[in-house]
Amino acid sequence: MATVTIIQPDGSTTVEERDPTNRPTLEEMQKAVGGYIEPVDAMMTDGTVAYANEEGLLIGMPPNPKATEAVNWPYPIVGPVIIMRGFEEEEE
Repeated sequence: MATVTIIQPDGSTTVEERDPTNRPTLEEMQKAVGGYIEPVDAMMTDGTVAYANEEGLLIGMPPNPKATEAVNWPYPIVGPVIIMRGFEEEEE
C-alpha cells in the first residue's frame, strides 16, 4: 500500500492508504495545501515526494515545524504539506 499524509501547521496529521497506482491528482494535492503546489522533497531519497503551498509565505500561512522535520527540509515550511510514499512512478 501507498500512503498520503497531510500535515497541518498545528501538527494534526491525516494518513490515507491507497493502491500504489492511485496517485493523488493535481486537484487533490492543491486542495490539501490550499493552493498551487511546490515540491519540498529534495532531501528525501527513497521515492517519497512532498508538496507545500507555493505562495504560503506570501499569503502568511503559519509555520509547519512537524512537516519541516518530516521531510528533512533545511528551511521552515509554512502551511499544510502533503507527503506521498510508495506510489508507482508517473509516466511522462
